Amino acid sequence: MSSVPNSSVLKKSDAASSFKIEISDGILSDLHRRLTHTRWSIYPDGIHWKAGTSPEYLRELVNYWETSYDWRRQEARLNQFAHFVTKIDDIGIHFVYERGKGPNPMPIILTHGYPDSFCPALDGDATRWPLRSYGRTATAH
Repeated sequence: MSSVPNSSVLKKSDAASSFKIEISDGILSDLHRRLTHTRWSIYPDGIHWKAGTSPEYLRELVNYWETSYDWRRQEARLNQFAHFVTKIDDIGIHFVYERGKGPNPMPIILTHGYPDSFCPALDGDATRWPLRSYGRTATAH
């Protein structure tokens, strides 16, 4: 297998671009307004998860987002990592790239796809990522 990408897959215009997650105050204010003004459907008693999302769970989740979730804290946590976007076969790809350190470093590239993300892998401190499963004993930085 060749280590050089097929020229039909990667084009010069597909170079990766770095970015920071920066959600505007206006977008967050709009989200808060919409959460505060959610119009709830009336469900029969005991429906729970039988017809989609449990209404009780959804109300708890919306209440959490409206009153407790700290987006700026999460944004800062996510921005500790080097984020990039590129296109491969005209599909947008978002990934985190972290260099390895130590005498025999190995980088980590984390990507994600529907319906999950790489966020569970980000424990908030890249210096604590173990690389043993990647053939190394160093940690990322």
